Amino acid sequence: EFVIDCAATRLGQEWPLYSPVQEKNGVAYHAVSTDGLKFERREDVKLSVDGTWLGCAVNVGDKLRFYGSGLRGGWTAVSSDGANWKLDGEPQRGWGADPGVVAISGGRWLMIGTEFGARRGGGKEHGRKEQTKPSEMGPGGEAVVTHGDYVFILRGDTLVKIDPATGKVVGELRMGGRNGNDC
Repeated sequence: EFVIDCAATRLGQEWPLYSPVQEKNGVAYHAVSTDGLKFERREDVKLSVDGTWLGCAVNVGDKLRFYGSGLRGGWTAVSSDGANWKLDGEPQRGWGADPGVVAISGGRWLMIGTEFGARRGGGKEHGRKEQTKPSEMGPGGEAVVTHGDYVFILRGDTLVKIDPATGKVVGELRMGGRNGNDC
């Protein structure tokens, strides 16, 4: 079977792993490991979503939360055992696809996703927006992301939040130093 884009995290003494089943909305392969290296296949997990298990699993206390991709927006679900999931709210616009989520300082969470319409092999001839080359993204080659009423630019190790109406920086978040543990 074709397995791509796995998401894994720790829950108790086990490491559950999920991978979207290609061409099947709401279905993911599911496997579990006790050492994080060797996984045993379990029954597929399923949810009624117009989307896929392309995303990120995170441990939140004694539960798991999954952030997935969908045509009408990103979705989240919660599980206490890694096998049985419950949707958490309505799909959310603005996440993009394949969200990555990580806990940062101050009890906050950071989510970054890819542009949903940009796919390999697709361009204007397929009705899709062309991807911007990294060198054209920002004035210094920075990655630029729009979300809601703000624009976010990653400049080195700092995520900068800009109000597009004024062009002024309204927030900054240092992501970490060279060794990645200053976050």
